[in-house]
Order: sequence, then C-alpha cells, then structure tokens
Amino acid sequence: MAQRASIRLLIALAIALTSPAAALPTPQATGFDAAVEREFLDGLSSYAARNYRNAEASFRRILDRDPGLLRVRLELARTLFMERQDEQADYHFRLAAAAHPAAQVSRNIVRFREAIRARRAWRFNFDVGFAPDSNKYRVVKRPIRSERGKCLKSGCREGVNER
Repeated sequence: MAQRASIRLLIALAIALTSPAAALPTPQATGFDAAVEREFLDGLSSYAARNYRNAEASFRRILDRDPGLLRVRLELARTLFMERQDEQADYHFRLAAAAHPAAQVSRNIVRFREAIRARRAWRFNFDVGFAPDSNKYRVVKRPIRSERGKCLKSGCREGVNER
C-alpha cells in the first residue's frame, strides 16, 4: 500500500514537473492535492539546498492541512533533526512510528531517535532541602507490650491488648 502511494506520488510529481501549472491533474484523478504536491516539492528542494527553515515551514503548512501524511511528517522530523531541534524531531519521529510504517522506515526512525539520544548532553538534577527535626533523639512513640500482648506502659488504647 505504501508502494502504491509512493508510485502515485511519483507519477503525480512527474506530471506536475512536465506540465504547466494550469494543466496540473485534478486531485480526483491522482488522489493528491496539487497545492500540497507543490508545497511538498518546495520543502524537498529547500531541504536539498540546506535551507532548513523554509523546508520546515513548507512541511508544517502541509501538516496543518492534513496531519495524517506520514511522508511529510518524516520529512519534517528529518528537517528538525538537521536543525538540531531534537525534542521536536523526536516528537515527530514518535508520531510517525505510531502510524506503524513499513519495516525499513521503522528502522530508520529508530536510527534517528538513537542519534538524537546520543547527542543529548548529560543532565543532572540535584535538590537539597532543610527541615527541622522535632524528634531529635529518634524516639519511637508506641506503646510497650508484654509477650502476651498486654499493655505495660501508657499509650495503649483501651480495650486493645493484642499486637
């Protein structure tokens, strides 16, 4: 199914590149919106030119229209990874992985997420607090009972002689 979608996208892209803008196929004919295709191509060309900000903006505009487009989400995650926006990239890789893509795509997602974890700096949190201790001798306040459970010192509740 993913191959069919990829083939359909490639065919639509080939038609879009060889035809004038007025002659673009309708979304009903290809299953894709021409504006989304152009935006996706703009994002890919910006990414290839290492203009990651424009690529990110293009991919985000597409996902605003249709958040279910897996390939666009993966390209956005890859762009964010290149921009070193690791938290956002990891978020989008997790969303893409939740869609259960093909095995090779899943392996690539895992590799990207491992690379994100590898370049994270070590972080430590250390908290200290001071509070007065009202029981400075560590005295446990509990009743003293005999071996048979009978209360030997004050502090026992009336009628309770068992352990």
